[in-house]
Amino acid sequence: ESMDLACARAAALGSCLRAVRNRHHRGRIGAWAEQCAAQGMVSIHFVNVVSTPSVAPFGGRAPRVGTNPFAVGVPRKDAPPAIVDFATSRIAVGKVRVAHNTGAALPEGMLLDGEGNPTTDPGAHFREPKGAILPFGEHKGWALAFACEALAAALSGGQTQKGPKSRDAVINCLMSIVVDPRVIGTQESFFAELEDFIRWVQTPGPTGGDVLLPGDAERRMREERLASGVPIDRRTREQLIASATKAGLPEQEAIGLINS
Repeated sequence: ESMDLACARAAALGSCLRAVRNRHHRGRIGAWAEQCAAQGMVSIHFVNVVSTPSVAPFGGRAPRVGTNPFAVGVPRKDAPPAIVDFATSRIAVGKVRVAHNTGAALPEGMLLDGEGNPTTDPGAHFREPKGAILPFGEHKGWALAFACEALAAALSGGQTQKGPKSRDAVINCLMSIVVDPRVIGTQESFFAELEDFIRWVQTPGPTGGDVLLPGDAERRMREERLASGVPIDRRTREQLIASATKAGLPEQEAIGLINS
């Protein structure tokens, strides 16, 4: 509803700055960028995460912030939109959990253990004292995570992450900037310049290569998963069933939903 309101305001005035503060889990932020792009809007989204801290700031060795995602949606003419969507951590917490559930090691340089030492053991993130994920790009990821706290939370009047987890629910604040190229008078040049740029970056060099646009890999994966199903390891499957039954769903019904 908030994104539809933001798009309507941008369609009337050219742009809109909209915040949603102190709400529960936002889900995949790229979905909101896709929603705006489907209406012809360019959008930028900053999100902070108030929960159990999971990411160490650059220079730190203890978890102090969440994975604080950032997204940008860019519509294209007669083509799927480009969707920038990533956590400001080097890896998402969900991917750490999957590695832990399957017994796989993480690549070096992604995680610190509870003592602040580098580790490839994903279990270090869930044991006490909890380990920390590192920010992507060192100081750059940390700076963007800081911007998410400042813009999505502090500027909107919402909560920042300022201590250990204080409630069961994950709290997110979202700050979105939505722009309608049609209203500000740049639609034709916007699409033309964008496609010229895309043709240039996707022109193979002397050694070839396959240049994907932001969002292409996710679209390919979606098509593959729709055709072949989503692989779920045994432990994750057990956790999903346990969560469903805890919420009141009969076990057999939960199993049927997961299997479908």
